[in-house]
Amino acid sequence: MKNIKITVEKLIEIVNNNSNIGMGSYGLIKEINDNYLFKFNYKDFISCFKQEGNKITLVLESAEKVSREIEIRKGIDKFMCEDGVPNRIKNLQALIKKQDKVKNTTFTQGFVYVDDYCVGYLLKHHKNMVNLFKYVKENNVTESEQKVILSQIKSNMCELLDNAIYLKDFTMRNMLYNPKTQQVQFIDFEDAMQCNESKDEFMESRMLEQYEKIAKSFEKDNEKSL
Repeated sequence: MKNIKITVEKLIEIVNNNSNIGMGSYGLIKEINDNYLFKFNYKDFISCFKQEGNKITLVLESAEKVSREIEIRKGIDKFMCEDGVPNRIKNLQALIKKQDKVKNTTFTQGFVYVDDYCVGYLLKHHKNMVNLFKYVKENNVTESEQKVILSQIKSNMCELLDNAIYLKDFTMRNMLYNPKTQQVQFIDFEDAMQCNESKDEFMESRMLEQYEKIAKSFEKDNEKSL
């Protein structure tokens, strides 16, 4: 587990200048280097972004605004949590400790702190992989390749379930794919994941249902091509 401490100025430099890899409902992903990405919890800092008319740009405006927001959020965490550590952080810490038991999926690599507040996460940079949902949508995926993809998804999913790890948003949008090696990698553990000490039958059945939906979506694609 890597805990990285950076200054407010460094945070602003990364967010404003580094290459943009993607953006989700909560995280803005920036490239750090060939090995790592930084997932910034940008929704926590909406008030710090520069505004152009009614539009909010993804440019952090000033160190003063960011520092003020961090102090506010640290205060909220202290009020809401006895030890000042939010459950989302504890959940990820528990997940990372299970990495040795899980071989097919790379978890979050660590946390990024500014003034002792977690502003985001360190992720592995899967450079040769593309979003699986986008790949399937934009390419004529053969039935044989679909079978390989589904086999990979099922194998990776079963390994997570065996270790009581559950993705709440288990869809192809949260999966990466390497067309050359036909490897599948699950992502987005930071925003929608539950890591338990023991198995949760409800969460397990939910993931299995979501897997069946993925399989059926391939079946529909095959029917359309006939």
